[in-house]
Parts: sequence; structure tokens; C-alpha cells
Amino acid sequence: MIELGQTYTTHKSGVVGQIMEIVPNRTGSFRVRLNTAEGERWTTYLPPVAMEYACGDFLDEGLIK
Repeated sequence: MIELGQTYTTHKSGVVGQIMEIVPNRTGSFRVRLNTAEGERWTTYLPPVAMEYACGDFLDEGLIK
């Protein structure tokens, strides 16, 4: 589970930043805006449960806050 204000590290490039915004996509993934040392950066987060859901309301499921 990811939360606003949490420190997050991107998987491909290893960039570290604080989560500033979380936007759900229709596919079950999330667009995540990070505040990094280099500035603002967007990345995609795919939660483990996305494999179980084709599409759903993850906010109501309590997976993001």
C-alpha cells in the first residue's frame, strides 16, 4: 500500500522521492507524483492486487489513502 507523504523508490531507475499525489488509472495501476532531489517526477505504481482485479475502485478498497 502506498500513501501520500511516504518515501518511494522507483523500480527502474532507483529515484527516491516523497509521494505528493496518487492518481488511479482504469487499468488498476496508479500514476504517482514524486518530489525528488532533482524536482518533480511522475512514475507508475502497480500494486500486487492489480493482478486480481481487471478494473476497480482502489480508493474504496483502502489500498491508497
